[in-house]
Amino acid sequence: MQGIINSSWPKGIQNIRDYAGSRELALYGSPWKESYKGNDDSRQLVLKIFEALYDIGWVLHAAADLSKTQTARDLTEALLQSFGYKVSKHGVTREHLEIKLFGYPWEPSGEGTVHMPLMILEMLETLERFGYSMYASVKDQISSEGHDADILVMQRHKNWAPGMPIFHR
Repeated sequence: MQGIINSSWPKGIQNIRDYAGSRELALYGSPWKESYKGNDDSRQLVLKIFEALYDIGWVLHAAADLSKTQTARDLTEALLQSFGYKVSKHGVTREHLEIKLFGYPWEPSGEGTVHMPLMILEMLETLERFGYSMYASVKDQISSEGHDADILVMQRHKNWAPGMPIFHR
């Protein structure tokens, strides 16, 4: 990854450190600053990172039909087991599963900024075991105060069974 960043970000890497079980790369300049030109260096950097990850086998991965089938119950149970003591409540309807976690893990600070993405990866891994892959991630404003939510839209082939390949777009 360091090679990709060095070749894609003209200002280079400022600092590298181990942080909460991961590697943090601080870049010179402001690569994540908003820009709408479409061909700016920061977008090119992100595209090069995605390309490099894809080349080594990583696939970016989100509506699930959670009808009252055994698979839906099994999936719900698997997700609840994955998050265990972190779950404060949950609810299932035909269209969706909602899991409320204790605290505010989606608004992390400190080492939580590393743990939160790991929780999302754990959730995606559990969903993938049941044949689901992410179709889209949609940002939705949920209040007039500007709070928003990321909604993961998942997909699965109708006749998917364990052992079959997972469909990725």
